[in-house]
Amino acid sequence: KVIVVTAPDDSNAFVIFETLNDRGLELATSDLLKNYLFHRSGEKIEETKNRWLSMVAVLESASDDPLVVTYLRHVAMSKYGVVREKDLFGLIKRKITSKKLALAFSTELRDTARTYTALINTDHDFWTEYDPKVRECVSAFNLLGMTQMRPLLLAIIERFDRKQLVLAFQKLEAVAVRFQVVGGGGGGSLERIYSETARQVTEGKILNAAGIVKAFPTLPVDSAFEQSFALITVSKQSLARYYLRNLERIASAGDQETVPNPDTGRVNLEHILPLTLTSDWERDWSPEEARAFQRRLGNMALMSAKGNSVAGNDSFTAKQPKYRGSAFVLTKSLATYKRWTSSEIEKRQAEMATYAAKAWAIR
Repeated sequence: KVIVVTAPDDSNAFVIFETLNDRGLELATSDLLKNYLFHRSGEKIEETKNRWLSMVAVLESASDDPLVVTYLRHVAMSKYGVVREKDLFGLIKRKITSKKLALAFSTELRDTARTYTALINTDHDFWTEYDPKVRECVSAFNLLGMTQMRPLLLAIIERFDRKQLVLAFQKLEAVAVRFQVVGGGGGGSLERIYSETARQVTEGKILNAAGIVKAFPTLPVDSAFEQSFALITVSKQSLARYYLRNLERIASAGDQETVPNPDTGRVNLEHILPLTLTSDWERDWSPEEARAFQRRLGNMALMSAKGNSVAGNDSFTAKQPKYRGSAFVLTKSLATYKRWTSSEIEKRQAEMATYAAKAWAIR
C-alpha cells in the first residue's frame, strides 16, 4: 500500500520526515542533516538545496568512495572538537538553531568541500596558491593514511597565515611519522587530539605551528624515535621510497641536485639483499634469515631505474660499482661495505635512524 500524507507546509513536512524516521528504517546521518538544514532554511530552502547539491558534486568528483558523511563529520570536528558519527546529527541540531545559522553553515559546507577534496588529491589546482612544501606534506599525509588529521588541516588552512601554515603542516608530518614508527598513539586517541586541537585553532586559541606541537600531551622523543626507526620493516614500497627520499635530503646536507626524484620511472627502490635469492646469495643467507631482513629499511636504497634494472638480483660484489656511481649519498655509501650480512643491515639502519630524527624534527 502507498499512503500519501499532504503536509500543510514545508516545516511540517520536515518534522513528519524526522518523526517517521525514528520509527522506521535508519537513514544515513547525511540525510538527517540535509533534512534539518532544509527545515531551518525556511523560505531560503532553494539556496540551501543548491549549496548542498554543489557540495555533493564536488565530493563525488574526488573519490569513488562515499565521502559525504565523513566530510560532514570532519567539518564539524574542525569547529567543535571530537564527535562520533552517531552523535553528529544531535550536535548540529544543538549548534544550528536558526535560519541565519543554517544558511551560513550550508555555505561553509559548499565552500569547504573544495578544500577537503584538495586534501585527498594533491594534483588539485587548489595547491597552486600555496608553497610547494604544503603539497608535499599533504602527499605524505595521504601516504601515511592520516585521515584523522583532516579536521585539523581544515582549521589550519582556514585560520593560519601562509608562513605558519607551511610550518604547521611540516610539524604535523613529523608528528605523524614519529607516531607511526614508535606507536603509542592509537587511532582513537590521536583523532581526539587532532580534533580538539582543530577546535582550539578555530576558536583562535592556537595561532601558530609552535602552538600545534604544544597541543600534543606526549610526543616520541628523539631517542625513542631513533631506537624504533633502527628496527622498522617496510613492506609498502611507496612508503620505503618516502622514508629514503627524506633521509637522503639530510644525508646530502640539502644539496638540491641530489634530492631524489619521486617519479618511480626515474628513481626506484633497490633491495640490496634481493627478494628472490640466487645461488650467490644463498651461500651466505638462509631462507629464514633472508625473510627477516629483506624488508628492513637498512636493506633498501634508491637507485636510478636503469641502474636498478641492470643490477637486478646480482651478487653484492657485482652490484657495488652501480652503488659507487650513484648520485645519492646513502646509496653510494654501500660501496664501502665488503660484505652484506644481517650485521651490515643493522649497522646501516642504525645510521639511518640518526638522520631520521633530523628529517622529522618536531622542535
